[in-house]
Amino acid sequence: MQTAKPKYIIEITMHDCGRQFGCYGAPGNFSPNIDRMAKEGMRFNEHFSTGSVCMPSRLGILTGKYVHHTRLNFCDPNEVTLPKLLDRAGYKTIMFGKPDQSYYRCDRRLGYKAENPGPEIVGFNEERAVGADCNRIAHEICSFLEDPESQEPFFLCANFKEAHAAYWREVSQEEKDQVVFPELLPLMPDTPGSRRRFASFCKHLSAGDRAIGQILDCLQQSGKAQDTLLFFTVDHGIDFPRAKQTLYDSGIAVPLIFWGPKWARGLVVEGLSSHCDILPTICDIVGIEKPANLDGTSLLPAIKEGKTERDYVFFEKGWDNPNEPVRGVRTKRYKYIKNFRPGWPIPAVKDFIEESGIQNYLDTFAHRTRPLEELYDLENDPAELNNLAEKDDYADVLKGLADLTLKIMTENDDELLWEDSLYSRNKNNPAVRYWMKNKEGKWTLDLDQAFYVDWGPGVED
Repeated sequence: MQTAKPKYIIEITMHDCGRQFGCYGAPGNFSPNIDRMAKEGMRFNEHFSTGSVCMPSRLGILTGKYVHHTRLNFCDPNEVTLPKLLDRAGYKTIMFGKPDQSYYRCDRRLGYKAENPGPEIVGFNEERAVGADCNRIAHEICSFLEDPESQEPFFLCANFKEAHAAYWREVSQEEKDQVVFPELLPLMPDTPGSRRRFASFCKHLSAGDRAIGQILDCLQQSGKAQDTLLFFTVDHGIDFPRAKQTLYDSGIAVPLIFWGPKWARGLVVEGLSSHCDILPTICDIVGIEKPANLDGTSLLPAIKEGKTERDYVFFEKGWDNPNEPVRGVRTKRYKYIKNFRPGWPIPAVKDFIEESGIQNYLDTFAHRTRPLEELYDLENDPAELNNLAEKDDYADVLKGLADLTLKIMTENDDELLWEDSLYSRNKNNPAVRYWMKNKEGKWTLDLDQAFYVDWGPGVED
């Protein structure tokens, strides 16, 4: 199959959608354009994010590293990124949409003093479309494609806000009645509020899909499609209980689709892949040297063979939620999760709780506190409900994956292992905010809690 160097490269990243797309088996026909890309291009069937919250999850794409391994989150100007590499390779790099990268914290100890250092640190030549509405971004990109300046090689990154909450789009009673909750979320409280929220989420996802269809049409009309490689992905799972902000598959399983007329049509690549594999893959496709010390590996051999060679993927919840650090690995069959601050229920999403009903949420999740370690047999328990960590029959599996997790953290000098770290300074007001124990010692919810994180001395909030 052809894997020719593209003259034009486009990245489209959506928020909070998980794999709720028809080409990944989701019902409802909410993503015909994304499904079309998968049919015309190639779809990676078992792709995962490196994190379960917006900004950290994108670090893997930008740097080819795990979240705890990169210093981009602390605005280190020496960190190598995908736009910096493509700029050196002769591509004009442009960010379309409000970049999450603008909000990375800056550690003054690294000498960075810019008020808004994100764009400069990440390395795009230019930013356009301050907002992140998908319709506006699609319009801006189509205008750019019609401009004579777009004849030179470019790398465009489009960050849609869809389908990030709040889910304000109105839905009918029929649409609420037709809701089918994801199979990986069997604990979803089935209330009128939950159904309205999920139906509205699907409408936001559909808006993003239509914008992608507009961009594909503009590429064809501009004559640039033949020389384009477009890759599409999502930062992490959907913003519903036991998905976003967790390391279950519902929180980290995401799509990866490569599209372009010179690329395989309808190829499904089997095997594990990670967000941190995207950067080295693009380097190989473009023909530029990969940075040293990456956590990702190129998917180019997998593209040619139809399957990846990864034995595992690694993921985490970390500096963004320092009160609730979590690390984990996943093989084809097993998932291992280590909760470094165990004993709490899953993170609580305020607007979901209020809409679905606080008592329903308490009845479902208050008694499901997380242990120090979790182990799941994904072949027999894809929703990850039956924790095998204390089962003698799985002791060897548990130890092997726990050792692997610690090995990765140690090799990368994960700050979580330091005696004095960002994590050790944050023990109150946890990121599982709104949970608290009542006088009887039972978990309850206080939706008026303010969220505060002490980043520690010398670190800008």
